[in-house]
Amino acid sequence: MAVIVVGDITETQNIIDLIKTYFERQPRGMPQHLEFPLPKHTEPRLIAHVDSALVKWRMSVVYVTFMFEKEGWKCVNDVFINIQRMLLQKVILGRLKKRFSSMSKPKQLQYSRDDSHMYTIYVVSVECEGYETNKVLETFLVEIARMRVHGIKENELSEGKDFCLCIPKGRYLNHHDRSSEQLRRTYTSHFVYNEADFSPKLEAQVMIALTKRINMELIKNFCEMQFAASNLSVIIFQSKTFVTQEEMKRSLQKITDFEKEGSFPSWSDEEMEGLTNLIQEMEIESGKIVERLEHFDIGAVELILSNGMQVTYQCTKNDDKVVLRGFSYGGLSEVTETDILSCSYSSVIGQIIWLYSSKNLPMIRDKVNFAIEVDEYKRAFCGNFDSSDIELALQILYLLFTSDLEPEEEEFQALIEDLKIRLSPAHQQPADVLIDTVKEINSGKSCYYKAPVAEDMSNIDATKAWQYFQNCFRGPSSFRVILVGNLDTASVNSLLSRYLGGIPRPHRPIMKFQRGKLTTAPFHFPPTVIKEEVSLAVGSGNGMYTCISFPLRFNNQTLEEDLLLLIILRNLLKVKVTQVLRHEKGIAYNVDVDTFNPNGDWSCSGSKPGTINFNLLIKDNDAAQMAVDAVVHEIEQLKEVGPSQNLVQHVLDRRPSLEEEERNTSLMNQMLQAYGSNLYAGNIDQSYKILRDMNRRAWDLFNADVAKSTLKRMLPYPCQEQHTIVNLRC
Repeated sequence: MAVIVVGDITETQNIIDLIKTYFERQPRGMPQHLEFPLPKHTEPRLIAHVDSALVKWRMSVVYVTFMFEKEGWKCVNDVFINIQRMLLQKVILGRLKKRFSSMSKPKQLQYSRDDSHMYTIYVVSVECEGYETNKVLETFLVEIARMRVHGIKENELSEGKDFCLCIPKGRYLNHHDRSSEQLRRTYTSHFVYNEADFSPKLEAQVMIALTKRINMELIKNFCEMQFAASNLSVIIFQSKTFVTQEEMKRSLQKITDFEKEGSFPSWSDEEMEGLTNLIQEMEIESGKIVERLEHFDIGAVELILSNGMQVTYQCTKNDDKVVLRGFSYGGLSEVTETDILSCSYSSVIGQIIWLYSSKNLPMIRDKVNFAIEVDEYKRAFCGNFDSSDIELALQILYLLFTSDLEPEEEEFQALIEDLKIRLSPAHQQPADVLIDTVKEINSGKSCYYKAPVAEDMSNIDATKAWQYFQNCFRGPSSFRVILVGNLDTASVNSLLSRYLGGIPRPHRPIMKFQRGKLTTAPFHFPPTVIKEEVSLAVGSGNGMYTCISFPLRFNNQTLEEDLLLLIILRNLLKVKVTQVLRHEKGIAYNVDVDTFNPNGDWSCSGSKPGTINFNLLIKDNDAAQMAVDAVVHEIEQLKEVGPSQNLVQHVLDRRPSLEEEERNTSLMNQMLQAYGSNLYAGNIDQSYKILRDMNRRAWDLFNADVAKSTLKRMLPYPCQEQHTIVNLRC
């Protein structure tokens, strides 16, 4: 028997005594495990199922499942097998995305992995039009067979190894943040199932060494073994009968015959040609760099292009992804209340119309992880990608600013119907519902923060939303684009000049706003206690989500220091509330603490309130009020008495290391803070270094008295008289 206890325990002897009391007299001996051997089959399992409950008519969902017997990490070879599986999953997913994006209507690929102690199951699924069901099925079967015959290509192996090398590095850097559940699972696997438990450093060393050993011959043999028919099952759910089980068998037989005949060309012969440059050659009148300023102390270069766009890039030596951010001030707060409902959906409607205007755009979006957002005070976009894909990222930006589409009314109507389905209670995610409801309640029911609901779709003017989206990304002169990563300085300037400098500048500004002169969207935190109950249409029985929010107030004289202290205080509050609700009272499964600023940039807010939110996943309705009372009590105690020295030390131990601060995402956050700070007056070098020194000083000087005084200054007094509660039953 193994008794495993994980958590924030100060008196371990008490726990040991309890274990002895309850378990010492249990009979000795090795535990008997029930064995459920994997059912063997020589051909793929094929199932066609008609499900009239599918929400969309004339559609199908194709699920392809690979199931493997799991050996666990009992020896180094098991780790090696796991790494090769991860690499192959990345390759096959990449190939399928390319294949599906070339169809008439690009498909969204979904992927999941499920682990038990006996099996590992990989599931890939695609939702498609009913008439394309068989084509999607055959695409799956062809690509699986192609990998058995030819293996993978050199470039795929190289990219896959880079991906696998990032995983142990990330785990090692974040090993201090391992949750109690992760530790419990690790120790259970070790003591009960004899799986190895590596130290974080050793695990990283082993995985890196084994990944570097993978070569073409090894991976080819592994492809034949992993993609064997005995591991594969295909299930098709369809709203009506588009494909029968007999037709599935005929498709399988056809592809099996091709495989035996050796009729499959390799992936490069058939698919890779022409896909390296995913966007077709474009005739672009390249712009120029009219001003260049180097900041040697922070390793950054600022450019002003001939169309007025401002670009900053910071070169690093990190192997992390290149990080891209771009923004312009001015957003939904400038829209009238009569138009706000339609324009608030512009980001969703605009991205869908724009992305699916070209069959390659969805695949490019996935490759560079590109996303667009229009909020109350900003129009922004972001991405992260391999340094070799920087041209793709800049091409997609060029298309965002230059695409001129006029969708038909039928397309708008189909899009609205699809949004109705997405926003129906049965299809909403609990976390999204909670966040949206909390913003609406905390804003005082402001129309600018209204939670999206399906009923709104009948009042949406999709044409107006699309026009607003296009206007948001038309004037390059108001945008600042920032790039951080391992960039090739020899080529980056010419690429920026061509793609970003080549964006045409309108004859007159379409949207031209200054950060300090933005219209304020109404946001009035309730002056008393407000409680809201929300229920999902389909409950999961997994407890209740509760969000407790308090207003935050800042003083312009201490704003920059307070914002840095707030990051540390969020950590402190999370640790304290977790300790009380989870370990002492046993009523919360999970605790998270975040902040929200309704004014876009904290530096724009002055003395106006933001909010600090305690997001809890608790056991049941009976525990909800107990959790609220406990959170309010702990905050009041911290304001009156201050945190204990042990709590302060625990938070200080989580201070980001120098290596973490030098990662590309961290450097990008520092750059965004420097540009968004009140300290920024045209010199990024100055504001960047001042904030960096402030951050170090905040960590160095943080103690119980600082925490106590800062909480008193930021939070209302008393807290029990001003807060909001949103309970989401799930």
